[in-house]
Amino acid sequence: MQLHIIMKKLFFSLKFKLNRIPSDGMAIAIVTMISLMMTLSTVSIYYLTSGFSESTLISSFKKQTNYFAESAADQALIYLNEKTSLEGHINVINDNDIIDQEDYTDNINALKCLGLMGYDNSEHRYIYNVDYSGPDTFPEDTDTEDYESYYLVQKITQSTPVIPISQNNNFDDNRLFLKMDNTNAYGQTILETAFSLEINAWIDQSTMMGKTLFRMGTKSESGKTTLRLYFDRNGDLVAQFQDANFWPTGRMNSFKAPSIIFDKDYPSHIVVTYNDLDNKLVVYVNNRYDHGSFDIVLGSSNSKYDFRIGQFNGYLTMIRLWNDELTPDEVIGLSNDYVTNSIVNSDLLLAFHFDENSFDKQYNALFYENKVDHDVGICNGRNRCKFHTVPNLEVEEKVTYFSLSSSDNNIDELKFSSSSIPNASVFKILSCGVGPNDTISGIERLVKYDGFNSINQTILGERKL
Repeated sequence: MQLHIIMKKLFFSLKFKLNRIPSDGMAIAIVTMISLMMTLSTVSIYYLTSGFSESTLISSFKKQTNYFAESAADQALIYLNEKTSLEGHINVINDNDIIDQEDYTDNINALKCLGLMGYDNSEHRYIYNVDYSGPDTFPEDTDTEDYESYYLVQKITQSTPVIPISQNNNFDDNRLFLKMDNTNAYGQTILETAFSLEINAWIDQSTMMGKTLFRMGTKSESGKTTLRLYFDRNGDLVAQFQDANFWPTGRMNSFKAPSIIFDKDYPSHIVVTYNDLDNKLVVYVNNRYDHGSFDIVLGSSNSKYDFRIGQFNGYLTMIRLWNDELTPDEVIGLSNDYVTNSIVNSDLLLAFHFDENSFDKQYNALFYENKVDHDVGICNGRNRCKFHTVPNLEVEEKVTYFSLSSSDNNIDELKFSSSSIPNASVFKILSCGVGPNDTISGIERLVKYDGFNSINQTILGERKL
Protein backbone atom coordinates (compact mmCIF):
# COMPACT_ATOMS: atom_id res chain seq x y z
CA MET A 1 0.00 0.00 0.00
CA GLN A 2 2.81 2.43 0.82
CA LEU A 3 4.61 1.67 -2.45
CA HIS A 4 1.38 2.28 -4.43
CA ILE A 5 1.03 5.77 -2.91
CA ILE A 6 4.66 6.57 -3.68
CA MET A 7 4.22 5.53 -7.32
CA LYS A 8 1.03 7.60 -7.65
CA LYS A 9 2.75 10.72 -6.31
CA LEU A 10 5.71 10.13 -8.60
CA PHE A 11 3.39 9.80 -11.65
CA PHE A 12 1.63 13.12 -11.02
CA SER A 13 4.94 14.82 -10.36
CA LEU A 14 6.36 13.63 -13.65
CA LYS A 15 3.14 14.59 -15.48
CA PHE A 16 3.40 18.13 -14.09
CA LYS A 17 7.04 18.39 -15.17
CA LEU A 18 6.24 17.08 -18.67
CA ASN A 19 3.81 19.92 -19.24
CA ARG A 20 6.60 22.40 -18.50
CA ILE A 21 9.41 21.04 -20.76
CA PRO A 22 10.00 22.14 -24.40
CA SER A 23 8.41 20.15 -27.22
CA ASP A 24 11.78 19.06 -28.64
CA GLY A 25 12.56 17.26 -25.42
CA MET A 26 9.14 15.72 -25.05
CA ALA A 27 9.99 12.43 -26.73
CA ILE A 28 12.99 11.84 -24.56
CA ALA A 29 10.99 12.72 -21.45
CA ILE A 30 8.17 10.36 -22.41
CA VAL A 31 10.59 7.51 -22.97
CA THR A 32 12.24 8.25 -19.63
CA MET A 33 8.89 8.31 -17.85
CA ILE A 34 7.82 4.99 -19.42
CA SER A 35 11.11 3.35 -18.44
CA LEU A 36 10.82 4.68 -14.92
CA MET A 37 7.25 3.46 -14.52
CA MET A 38 8.21 0.01 -15.83
CA THR A 39 11.06 -0.11 -13.33
CA LEU A 40 8.77 0.90 -10.52
CA SER A 41 6.23 -1.71 -11.58
CA THR A 42 8.92 -4.37 -11.52
CA VAL A 43 10.04 -3.22 -8.08
CA SER A 44 6.43 -3.26 -6.93
CA ILE A 45 5.94 -6.84 -8.11
CA TYR A 46 9.20 -7.91 -6.43
CA TYR A 47 8.20 -6.12 -3.23
CA LEU A 48 4.86 -7.89 -3.09
CA THR A 49 6.15 -11.34 -3.99
CA SER A 50 9.59 -11.55 -2.36
CA GLY A 51 11.61 -10.72 0.75
CA PHE A 52 10.51 -7.11 0.76
CA SER A 53 6.89 -7.87 1.65
CA GLU A 54 5.69 -6.58 5.00
CA SER A 55 5.10 -10.09 6.36
CA THR A 56 8.61 -11.10 5.35
CA LEU A 57 10.05 -8.06 7.08
CA ILE A 58 8.19 -8.93 10.28
CA SER A 59 9.42 -12.51 9.95
CA SER A 60 12.94 -11.15 9.64
CA PHE A 61 12.40 -9.05 12.79
CA LYS A 62 11.11 -12.15 14.58
CA LYS A 63 14.20 -14.15 13.65
CA GLN A 64 16.39 -11.41 15.07
CA THR A 65 14.43 -11.22 18.33
CA ASN A 66 14.64 -15.03 18.60
CA TYR A 67 18.40 -14.75 18.21
CA PHE A 68 18.59 -12.05 20.89
CA ALA A 69 16.46 -14.16 23.29
CA GLU A 70 18.65 -17.23 22.71
CA SER A 71 21.81 -15.19 23.19
CA ALA A 72 20.47 -13.76 26.47
CA ALA A 73 19.53 -17.24 27.71
CA ASP A 74 23.05 -18.47 26.98
CA GLN A 75 24.55 -15.49 28.81
CA ALA A 76 22.33 -16.23 31.82
CA LEU A 77 23.45 -19.87 31.83
CA ILE A 78 27.10 -18.84 31.75
CA TYR A 79 26.48 -16.52 34.70
CA LEU A 80 24.63 -19.24 36.64
CA ASN A 81 27.36 -21.81 36.01
CA GLU A 82 30.01 -19.41 37.30
CA LYS A 83 27.99 -18.50 40.39
CA THR A 84 27.14 -22.08 41.34
CA SER A 85 30.73 -23.21 40.80
CA LEU A 86 32.01 -20.48 43.14
CA GLU A 87 29.31 -20.61 45.83
CA GLY A 88 27.69 -24.01 45.35
CA HIS A 89 24.11 -24.31 44.12
CA ILE A 90 22.99 -24.70 47.75
CA ASN A 91 23.85 -21.08 48.54
CA VAL A 92 22.56 -19.52 45.31
CA ILE A 93 19.09 -18.18 46.14
CA ASN A 94 16.80 -15.31 45.10
CA ASP A 95 18.60 -12.67 47.16
CA ASN A 96 19.55 -10.27 44.36
CA ASP A 97 18.05 -6.75 44.33
CA ILE A 98 14.27 -7.08 44.10
CA ILE A 99 12.75 -5.92 40.82
CA ASP A 100 10.02 -3.31 41.34
CA GLN A 101 8.13 -2.96 38.07
CA GLU A 102 7.13 0.59 39.02
CA ASP A 103 10.79 1.51 38.49
CA TYR A 104 10.50 0.53 34.80
CA THR A 105 7.58 2.74 33.72
CA ASP A 106 9.92 4.58 31.33
CA ASN A 107 11.27 1.34 29.87
CA ILE A 108 8.42 -0.10 27.81
CA ASN A 109 10.54 -2.93 26.43
CA ALA A 110 11.49 -4.12 29.93
CA LEU A 111 7.84 -4.22 30.96
CA LYS A 112 6.94 -6.06 27.75
CA CYS A 113 9.57 -8.67 28.52
CA LEU A 114 8.51 -9.10 32.14
CA GLY A 115 4.94 -9.52 30.93
CA LEU A 116 6.03 -12.13 28.40
CA MET A 117 7.85 -13.92 31.23
CA GLY A 118 4.56 -14.13 33.12
CA TYR A 119 4.94 -11.20 35.51
CA ASP A 120 2.22 -8.61 34.99
CA ASN A 121 2.49 -5.48 37.08
CA SER A 122 -0.74 -5.96 39.02
CA GLU A 123 -0.16 -9.34 40.70
CA HIS A 124 3.61 -9.59 40.32
CA ARG A 125 4.91 -6.08 40.94
CA TYR A 126 7.89 -7.33 42.96
CA ILE A 127 10.06 -10.04 41.42
CA TYR A 128 12.66 -12.01 43.38
CA ASN A 129 15.68 -13.22 41.48
CA VAL A 130 19.21 -14.58 41.41
CA ASP A 131 20.16 -12.13 38.65
CA TYR A 132 18.53 -9.75 36.16
CA SER A 133 20.12 -8.12 33.11
CA GLY A 134 18.97 -5.71 30.42
CA PRO A 135 18.63 -3.92 28.17
CA ASP A 136 21.58 -5.41 26.32
CA THR A 137 22.28 -4.41 22.70
CA PHE A 138 24.79 -5.21 20.00
CA PRO A 139 27.21 -2.56 18.69
CA GLU A 140 25.60 0.05 16.44
CA ASP A 141 27.66 -0.93 13.39
CA THR A 142 25.94 -4.35 13.29
CA ASP A 143 22.58 -2.92 12.07
CA THR A 144 20.87 -4.24 15.23
CA GLU A 145 20.63 -1.03 17.22
CA ASP A 146 16.83 -1.35 17.23
CA TYR A 147 16.98 -4.65 19.18
CA GLU A 148 17.32 -5.29 22.93
CA SER A 149 17.63 -8.39 25.10
CA TYR A 150 16.85 -9.14 28.75
CA TYR A 151 17.23 -12.14 31.04
CA LEU A 152 15.96 -13.16 34.48
CA VAL A 153 17.37 -16.00 36.63
CA GLN A 154 15.33 -17.43 39.51
CA LYS A 155 15.73 -20.36 41.86
CA ILE A 156 12.46 -22.26 41.92
CA THR A 157 13.12 -25.41 44.01
CA GLN A 158 15.71 -27.33 45.93
CA SER A 159 15.41 -30.83 47.28
CA THR A 160 17.15 -33.13 49.69
CA PRO A 161 16.81 -36.83 50.52
CA VAL A 162 15.08 -37.34 53.86
CA ILE A 163 13.95 -40.13 56.13
CA PRO A 164 10.31 -39.73 57.17
CA ILE A 165 9.90 -40.08 60.93
CA SER A 166 6.58 -41.01 62.46
CA GLN A 167 5.17 -41.01 65.96
CA ASN A 168 4.28 -44.63 65.28
CA ASN A 169 7.96 -45.54 65.16
CA ASN A 170 9.63 -46.94 68.25
CA PHE A 171 13.16 -46.22 69.35
CA ASP A 172 14.49 -49.42 67.82
CA ASP A 173 13.38 -48.33 64.35
CA ASN A 174 15.99 -45.55 64.17
CA ARG A 175 19.24 -46.40 65.87
CA LEU A 176 22.67 -44.85 65.46
CA PHE A 177 26.08 -46.19 66.51
CA LEU A 178 24.50 -48.84 68.73
CA LYS A 179 27.01 -49.61 71.49
CA MET A 180 29.74 -47.62 69.78
CA ASP A 181 33.02 -48.06 71.65
CA ASN A 182 34.33 -45.06 73.58
CA THR A 183 37.82 -45.92 72.32
CA ASN A 184 39.02 -46.24 68.78
CA ALA A 185 41.10 -49.05 67.33
CA TYR A 186 44.25 -47.50 68.81
CA GLY A 187 42.89 -47.17 72.33
CA GLN A 188 42.32 -43.41 72.12
CA THR A 189 39.36 -42.21 74.16
CA ILE A 190 36.67 -40.21 72.40
CA LEU A 191 33.86 -38.07 73.84
CA GLU A 192 35.94 -37.89 77.00
CA THR A 193 35.60 -34.23 77.95
CA ALA A 194 33.24 -32.65 75.41
CA PHE A 195 30.92 -33.35 72.52
CA SER A 196 28.64 -31.70 69.99
CA LEU A 197 25.67 -33.33 68.32
CA GLU A 198 23.90 -31.87 65.29
CA ILE A 199 20.54 -32.80 63.77
CA ASN A 200 18.80 -31.32 60.75
CA ALA A 201 15.08 -32.09 60.64
CA TRP A 202 11.60 -30.85 59.78
CA ILE A 203 9.57 -30.99 63.01
CA ASP A 204 5.90 -30.22 63.62
CA GLN A 205 6.11 -28.85 67.17
CA SER A 206 2.32 -28.86 67.59
CA THR A 207 2.37 -32.68 67.61
CA MET A 208 5.37 -33.05 69.93
CA MET A 209 3.79 -32.76 73.40
CA GLY A 210 5.41 -35.44 75.54
CA LYS A 211 7.53 -36.71 72.63
CA THR A 212 11.29 -37.26 72.48
CA LEU A 213 13.45 -35.68 69.79
CA PHE A 214 16.51 -37.82 70.50
CA ARG A 215 18.18 -39.79 73.26
CA MET A 216 21.90 -40.34 73.66
CA GLY A 217 23.27 -42.67 76.30
CA THR A 218 26.34 -44.49 77.57
CA LYS A 219 26.76 -47.71 79.48
CA SER A 220 29.78 -48.17 81.72
CA GLU A 221 30.81 -49.96 84.86
CA SER A 222 29.28 -47.18 86.94
CA GLY A 223 25.89 -47.29 85.33
CA LYS A 224 24.00 -45.50 82.60
CA THR A 225 24.24 -41.86 81.52
CA THR A 226 21.42 -40.47 79.42
CA LEU A 227 20.94 -37.15 77.68
CA ARG A 228 17.50 -36.54 76.24
CA LEU A 229 15.90 -33.72 74.29
CA TYR A 230 12.13 -33.84 74.48
CA PHE A 231 8.98 -31.70 74.54
CA ASP A 232 6.90 -31.38 77.68
CA ARG A 233 3.10 -31.39 77.78
CA ASN A 234 3.02 -27.67 76.98
CA GLY A 235 5.08 -28.26 73.85
CA ASP A 236 8.21 -26.56 75.26
CA LEU A 237 11.63 -27.99 74.52
CA VAL A 238 13.38 -29.59 77.51
CA ALA A 239 16.94 -30.85 77.89
CA GLN A 240 17.23 -33.61 80.49
CA PHE A 241 20.31 -35.35 81.86
CA GLN A 242 20.55 -38.39 84.12
CA ASP A 243 23.86 -39.05 85.83
CA ALA A 244 25.38 -42.53 85.60
CA ASN A 245 26.67 -42.26 89.18
CA PHE A 246 23.11 -42.20 90.46
CA TRP A 247 21.72 -45.02 88.35
CA PRO A 248 19.23 -46.70 88.65
CA THR A 249 17.42 -44.24 90.90
CA GLY A 250 19.13 -41.48 89.00
CA ARG A 251 19.72 -37.82 89.59
CA MET A 252 17.91 -35.99 86.83
CA ASN A 253 18.74 -32.41 85.89
CA SER A 254 16.82 -30.53 83.25
CA PHE A 255 16.19 -27.07 81.87
CA LYS A 256 13.37 -25.77 79.75
CA ALA A 257 13.83 -23.63 76.63
CA PRO A 258 10.38 -22.13 75.92
CA SER A 259 11.85 -19.42 73.66
CA ILE A 260 12.94 -21.98 71.07
CA ILE A 261 10.35 -22.43 68.33
CA PHE A 262 10.32 -24.94 65.48
CA ASP A 263 8.72 -24.07 62.13
CA LYS A 264 7.15 -27.15 60.56
CA ASP A 265 7.43 -25.69 57.04
CA TYR A 266 11.19 -25.25 57.21
CA PRO A 267 14.07 -27.47 58.32
CA SER A 268 15.44 -26.81 61.78
CA HIS A 269 19.14 -26.82 62.56
CA ILE A 270 19.59 -28.34 66.05
CA VAL A 271 22.95 -28.50 67.84
CA VAL A 272 23.66 -29.64 71.41
CA THR A 273 27.12 -28.89 72.83
CA TYR A 274 28.82 -29.67 76.15
CA ASN A 275 32.21 -29.40 77.85
CA ASP A 276 33.21 -30.48 81.35
CA LEU A 277 35.34 -27.39 82.05
CA ASP A 278 32.37 -25.18 82.88
CA ASN A 279 29.73 -27.95 82.86
CA LYS A 280 27.62 -25.99 80.37
CA LEU A 281 25.12 -27.69 78.09
CA VAL A 282 23.91 -25.45 75.24
CA VAL A 283 21.00 -26.15 72.89
CA TYR A 284 20.90 -24.23 69.59
CA VAL A 285 17.90 -24.24 67.27
CA ASN A 286 18.23 -22.12 64.12
CA ASN A 287 20.90 -20.00 65.83
CA ARG A 288 18.71 -19.27 68.86
CA TYR A 289 19.96 -20.95 72.01
CA ASP A 290 19.37 -21.69 75.66
CA HIS A 291 21.68 -23.35 78.17
CA GLY A 292 21.96 -24.95 81.59
CA SER A 293 24.70 -26.17 83.94
CA PHE A 294 25.04 -29.95 84.21
CA ASP A 295 27.81 -31.95 85.82
CA ILE A 296 27.76 -34.63 83.16
CA VAL A 297 29.95 -37.67 83.72
CA LEU A 298 30.97 -38.74 80.24
CA GLY A 299 31.68 -42.36 79.58
CA SER A 300 34.91 -44.02 80.62
CA SER A 301 37.24 -45.82 78.27
CA ASN A 302 35.17 -49.00 78.29
CA SER A 303 31.83 -47.28 77.72
CA LYS A 304 29.39 -48.11 74.97
CA TYR A 305 27.42 -45.32 73.31
CA ASP A 306 24.11 -45.38 71.55
CA PHE A 307 21.93 -42.76 69.99
CA ARG A 308 18.30 -42.97 68.94
CA ILE A 309 15.94 -40.66 67.11
CA GLY A 310 12.66 -40.22 68.93
CA GLN A 311 9.03 -40.48 67.97
CA PHE A 312 7.94 -37.37 66.13
CA ASN A 313 6.20 -36.41 62.92
CA GLY A 314 8.67 -34.96 60.48
CA TYR A 315 11.74 -35.62 58.36
CA LEU A 316 15.37 -36.27 59.19
CA THR A 317 18.03 -34.97 56.81
CA MET A 318 21.41 -35.12 58.56
CA ILE A 319 23.18 -36.14 61.80
CA ARG A 320 26.74 -35.31 62.87
CA LEU A 321 28.79 -35.91 66.01
CA TRP A 322 31.98 -34.09 67.08
CA ASN A 323 34.56 -34.95 69.67
CA ASP A 324 34.62 -31.36 70.91
CA GLU A 325 32.41 -28.45 71.96
CA LEU A 326 31.51 -26.21 69.02
CA THR A 327 31.59 -22.46 69.52
CA PRO A 328 28.58 -20.26 68.62
CA ASP A 329 30.35 -19.06 65.46
CA GLU A 330 31.08 -22.64 64.43
CA VAL A 331 27.45 -23.59 64.98
CA ILE A 332 26.33 -20.75 62.70
CA GLY A 333 28.84 -21.82 60.07
CA LEU A 334 27.46 -25.35 60.02
CA SER A 335 23.98 -24.42 58.80
CA ASN A 336 25.02 -24.49 55.12
CA ASP A 337 27.79 -27.03 55.50
CA TYR A 338 27.72 -30.45 53.89
CA VAL A 339 28.45 -33.48 56.06
CA THR A 340 32.13 -34.01 55.29
CA ASN A 341 33.09 -30.35 54.73
CA SER A 342 32.81 -29.42 58.37
CA ILE A 343 34.60 -26.25 59.42
CA VAL A 344 35.83 -28.29 62.38
CA ASN A 345 36.48 -31.41 60.37
CA SER A 346 39.38 -32.65 62.50
CA ASP A 347 36.96 -33.29 65.38
CA LEU A 348 34.15 -34.72 63.26
CA LEU A 349 33.53 -38.36 64.15
CA LEU A 350 30.29 -39.29 62.45
CA ALA A 351 28.25 -37.82 59.61
CA PHE A 352 25.10 -39.23 58.05
CA HIS A 353 23.24 -37.90 55.04
CA PHE A 354 20.55 -40.18 53.71
CA ASP A 355 21.24 -40.34 50.01
CA GLU A 356 22.42 -43.97 49.80
CA ASN A 357 21.63 -47.11 51.76
CA SER A 358 22.09 -50.85 51.68
CA PHE A 359 19.92 -53.68 52.92
CA ASP A 360 21.39 -55.95 55.59
CA LYS A 361 19.71 -59.35 55.72
CA GLN A 362 21.23 -60.22 59.09
CA TYR A 363 19.61 -57.22 60.78
CA ASN A 364 16.65 -56.95 58.38
CA ALA A 365 17.33 -53.24 58.17
CA LEU A 366 18.47 -50.45 55.85
CA PHE A 367 21.98 -49.29 56.73
CA TYR A 368 23.48 -45.84 56.07
CA GLU A 369 27.25 -45.57 56.14
CA ASN A 370 29.26 -43.00 58.06
CA LYS A 371 30.54 -40.49 55.49
CA VAL A 372 33.59 -39.46 57.52
CA ASP A 373 36.78 -41.23 56.46
CA HIS A 374 39.11 -41.43 59.45
CA ASP A 375 42.69 -42.64 59.60
CA VAL A 376 41.87 -44.39 62.84
CA GLY A 377 38.72 -46.39 63.35
CA ILE A 378 36.25 -45.38 66.01
CA CYS A 379 33.80 -48.18 65.45
CA ASN A 380 36.10 -51.20 65.25
CA GLY A 381 33.92 -52.79 62.57
CA ARG A 382 31.05 -55.03 63.64
CA ASN A 383 28.45 -52.85 61.86
CA ARG A 384 28.84 -50.09 64.39
CA CYS A 385 28.71 -46.41 63.52
CA LYS A 386 25.93 -47.06 61.06
CA PHE A 387 22.50 -45.57 61.07
CA HIS A 388 19.84 -48.17 60.49
CA THR A 389 16.11 -48.06 59.96
CA VAL A 390 13.37 -50.61 59.38
CA PRO A 391 13.44 -51.95 55.80
CA ASN A 392 10.19 -50.31 54.71
CA LEU A 393 11.32 -46.82 55.69
CA GLU A 394 12.45 -45.63 52.28
CA VAL A 395 14.15 -42.33 51.57
CA GLU A 396 11.96 -39.54 50.16
CA GLU A 397 12.76 -36.30 48.36
CA LYS A 398 11.78 -33.21 50.34
CA VAL A 399 11.21 -30.30 47.95
CA THR A 400 11.24 -26.67 49.00
CA TYR A 401 9.68 -24.08 46.70
CA PHE A 402 10.98 -20.52 46.50
CA SER A 403 8.83 -17.41 46.26
CA LEU A 404 9.29 -15.79 42.85
CA SER A 405 7.11 -12.68 43.06
CA SER A 406 4.49 -10.82 45.10
CA SER A 407 2.15 -7.86 44.86
CA ASP A 408 3.07 -6.26 48.19
CA ASN A 409 6.75 -7.20 48.69
CA ASN A 410 5.98 -9.13 51.86
CA ILE A 411 9.44 -9.99 53.15
CA ASP A 412 8.10 -13.16 54.80
CA GLU A 413 7.78 -14.64 51.34
CA LEU A 414 11.56 -14.68 51.15
CA LYS A 415 11.84 -16.68 54.35
CA PHE A 416 14.01 -19.72 53.86
CA SER A 417 16.47 -21.74 55.87
CA SER A 418 18.92 -23.80 53.86
CA SER A 419 19.98 -26.00 56.78
CA SER A 420 18.42 -28.97 55.01
CA ILE A 421 21.62 -29.20 52.93
CA PRO A 422 19.90 -29.88 49.57
CA ASN A 423 21.60 -32.10 47.04
CA ALA A 424 19.70 -30.72 44.04
CA SER A 425 18.59 -27.25 42.93
CA VAL A 426 16.44 -26.21 39.97
CA PHE A 427 16.68 -22.75 38.39
CA LYS A 428 14.54 -21.01 35.80
CA ILE A 429 16.13 -18.86 33.11
CA LEU A 430 13.75 -16.46 31.35
CA SER A 431 15.05 -14.44 28.40
CA CYS A 432 13.54 -11.97 25.96
CA GLY A 433 14.39 -10.23 22.69
CA VAL A 434 12.59 -7.07 21.53
CA GLY A 435 12.74 -5.56 18.03
CA PRO A 436 11.00 -3.17 15.60
CA ASN A 437 7.26 -3.29 14.86
CA ASP A 438 6.54 -4.59 18.38
CA THR A 439 8.18 -7.93 17.63
CA ILE A 440 9.14 -9.86 20.76
CA SER A 441 10.47 -13.36 21.48
CA GLY A 442 11.17 -15.25 24.68
CA ILE A 443 12.67 -18.46 26.04
CA GLU A 444 12.13 -20.36 29.29
CA ARG A 445 14.88 -22.81 30.28
CA LEU A 446 14.94 -25.06 33.36
CA VAL A 447 18.38 -26.02 34.70
CA LYS A 448 19.13 -28.55 37.43
CA TYR A 449 22.33 -28.88 39.48
CA ASP A 450 23.02 -32.19 41.26
CA GLY A 451 25.43 -33.07 44.03
CA PHE A 452 26.79 -31.26 47.05
CA ASN A 453 30.12 -30.10 45.74
CA SER A 454 29.85 -30.67 42.01
CA ILE A 455 28.52 -28.48 39.23
CA ASN A 456 26.77 -31.26 37.35
CA GLN A 457 24.30 -29.45 35.15
CA THR A 458 21.27 -30.77 33.32
CA ILE A 459 18.92 -28.85 31.03
CA LEU A 460 15.54 -30.20 32.08
CA GLY A 461 13.64 -28.49 29.31
CA GLU A 462 13.25 -25.41 27.16
CA ARG A 463 10.30 -23.74 25.46
CA LYS A 464 9.56 -20.56 23.54
CA LEU A 465 7.39 -17.95 25.18
